[in-house]
Order: sequence, then structure tokens, then C-alpha cells
Amino acid sequence: MRQENVVLKKLHFHEVLVCMLNSLIGRSVGNEMTLVSLPTSIGGYRLIHPILECKEPKFYQFGLYQNSEGKRAIAKQWSGAKKNLNYYWLLNEINAYRGVWYLYKKNPELQKRYPHIHIPKLLAVKRKSDRLIMLLEEVKGKSLETIKIPARVPIYEETVSFFRELGNHLDVSASQMFRKRSAWTTGFLFIAYLGRAILKHPEQLPILMKAAFLFTRLFPKLIRDKDISLVHRDLTPSNIFLQGKEIWIIDLQLLVITHRIFELAALNLKRWKDRHYWHLFQSTQTMKNVLNNPDSFAVYQALTIYLSVLNFVNTYQVSHETVYSYLQYWLQQNRKVDSVTS
Repeated sequence: MRQENVVLKKLHFHEVLVCMLNSLIGRSVGNEMTLVSLPTSIGGYRLIHPILECKEPKFYQFGLYQNSEGKRAIAKQWSGAKKNLNYYWLLNEINAYRGVWYLYKKNPELQKRYPHIHIPKLLAVKRKSDRLIMLLEEVKGKSLETIKIPARVPIYEETVSFFRELGNHLDVSASQMFRKRSAWTTGFLFIAYLGRAILKHPEQLPILMKAAFLFTRLFPKLIRDKDISLVHRDLTPSNIFLQGKEIWIIDLQLLVITHRIFELAALNLKRWKDRHYWHLFQSTQTMKNVLNNPDSFAVYQALTIYLSVLNFVNTYQVSHETVYSYLQYWLQQNRKVDSVTS
């Protein structure tokens, strides 16, 4: 499918960093989205109608499109006077879809090894001075939220394994399509998020100081960790769809190259309130391999502390009460810390 005004721009760390810092101090420039009309056509598809998720969308607009053959697609549009984090997330998502399909084409064995896992195709991209639009093939089915928890766990395991396998096939060209999140970047952001968390929640100063102390002790392990892969970072049930035995994964806007264990830390934080899921997932071989190895345990604990402090600042899917409980739990898991930091 022809792509219009294809975005080839590389994500520059300093641009994203400025947006992050502006957001952290509460003065993010251009955060308010300017509502503009969705294009009547893009990439050979014509607009059927907008998808109204709420009366005043804060981040993106969505629209349902269809081509002359009756195939449907979903458009995701950012618009605004100045680029903000939402713009860069969408740009990252566009590059991520391109990168995944590049890996598919270069390594056909990937789809043979995971025949039940699918990523939607990027059909078109369009950019103007005040907007960025991505068109994806429509994904139908039921979300993971609709099935019972025991049935979700093996799907999560297979999905995590799938992204790790993708990461094993990264070459120079593919690596340039994905944003990288190094240990040093995580450490810098931890300091920024910690400062913001203290300002927003001064009553939590004792636990935040404990978190900072333990993160500092574990940080050398994070730096030495070489188990790097592609990580989705947002594998919520709403981002995984099922069509019979087929698994469709969407919303790649946070996908980066980073520590493989990041995926597990993010998954478990978001599921912490559901202790049934928690105990089921902790008993999987995937988690046993992490928790029973001193080095991977240290990396997991460091990333868990980082994610907890991040969610003290920005609550997306996790409440502050849940974050506090989760962070408190992991700060008490010190029986292995002396051995892994020695």
C-alpha cells in the first residue's frame, strides 16, 4: 500500500527528553490537542466515520476507513501546534510497526515459529505541519479482558517470548527503526521521576527514600545487564485481541529496545491488585527463571522500583494505592539483595 508523506524522521533523545522534563515539571508545551478533521482519504482508504471514544479526546483521534475492496482500517491522528510526548509516541509507534514488518520480511521463520501471533500492517502514514496520522489494518476479535485469568497467563508468556525472539533478530537496519532505552537513560529518568514524586506526594517521603537507596544499590547490575530485546512495555489486556486461537497485538507506541525483564516488571505491576493472577504468573517458568537467578532478580527489582516511582508521578492504569502496596512489597524483598549486589 502506498504511503503518503512517509515519516522517516529518527527519534532524537534530546527532543523526547525536553518533552519529558516539561511534563514532569507540569509545564508541558502544547499538551492540549487541537481538534482537526480527519482526512477524507488516506492511502486508498476513505473515511467512514470518526471513532468517538469520548467527547473531548485528550491525546489522539481515531477514525474508521474502508477501501474499494471493502477492507477496513483504523486511523490514529495526533494534532497540535507544537510537538509533545504524544506526537513522539505516535512517531515511535509508526517506526515500531515498520521495524516489526521489516524483521518479518527478512526472517520468514519468525512467523512460522509463532504462527498464532499477529501484528497489524501499517497501511499508510501522512504528515502535515499540525498533524501526524497512521493507518493500520483493522483488528477484530475479543480483548484478553473477556477471558478467565488462568487462560491469560500462557498468552502473556507466549507474547513475551515472541518479542524476545524478534529482538534476537535485530540487525543494524532494524535497530535504527526502534528507539533504545539504556540503563543510563532509565537511571536519569528515575532521578527526575523521584523528584516529581516527592513534590506530589511528600507524605510518601520515607518509602521513596528507601526506594532511591535500593535502586542506587541495584543500578550497577542494571548497567551490566546485556539481556536486551524488543519490549512492548504496555501489554495490557486491552492491547491483546483474540480471534479463536489467533493472537493480535496492538498499540506499539511504547515499544523500545531495552532490558528484556522490563516487560515482566510492567506486567506484574499492572496486575498486582489481582492476587489470583499474581500467584499464577509467579509460578510460571518464565518468572522462576528470573527470580531464582541473583543477577536477573536484581535487574527485575531495580526496574520494579523504577516503574513504581514513575506511576507515583503519572497514574495511567495503576492507582497510587496499588503502587504503594507493590513498592512496599518489593522493598521488603531484601533477603537476596546482599547477595546480588556483592
